Amino acid sequence: MPMARDYAPDELIQSLKDRGAKLLTAYYRPDPDLHALIHEAVEGNALRAFQKLSPKPSDTFRIWAKARLSFSAMFDFGAVASQEEYDALLEGHIRNLNNHWMKVYQVEMGMGLARKITNMLMNRVLCSSEVKPDERARVLPFLHAPHDEYTLSAIRNAAATGAYGAKLDIPKKPSIKYLTSDDHYAPLQAIFRNIAGRAGVPPICIDLLAWQDGHPE
Repeated sequence: MPMARDYAPDELIQSLKDRGAKLLTAYYRPDPDLHALIHEAVEGNALRAFQKLSPKPSDTFRIWAKARLSFSAMFDFGAVASQEEYDALLEGHIRNLNNHWMKVYQVEMGMGLARKITNMLMNRVLCSSEVKPDERARVLPFLHAPHDEYTLSAIRNAAATGAYGAKLDIPKKPSIKYLTSDDHYAPLQAIFRNIAGRAGVPPICIDLLAWQDGHPE
């Protein structure tokens, strides 16, 4: 049964050192089917707060993503040379998604949820074979770790120490309000980056590690 796992800080860093490179290689295998990557990036239950809306929210999201992240848009990754440039690219997609949601449903998705699922999308479409290998390697360190129960459980003990950034008390099984809170976003991303930096891996490795350990075969 899937279960989010807590790690001691030293254990998390060592696990990332030992397994991070293999996790990246396994996940970021180039895939020519961009539309399939978009489809699998975000599961329908990520939008369960809107499940009663019509048209189907997961379909609306995927249609938006396919239009926004066409094959030509993959070249945007090639122009990214810094964390600041990636963050600006990401923020543009997030705001566009929130605006699109308002046009379709006359209700905002909310920046927190838009940020969470756009991160999930961007992390997955980086697998596209339209992205050159050197561009993928350059952008990987800039990716944001999405906030979910698995990633937040992974850093819960480290965050509580205050030794990796802001001292945060992450609740067990955090609610959607915690997961998508703008107040928590920047401090949590700083903690992900601090931990990953000590392990010598990109922050997205924390997501890959937490997901794999939470879903043992």
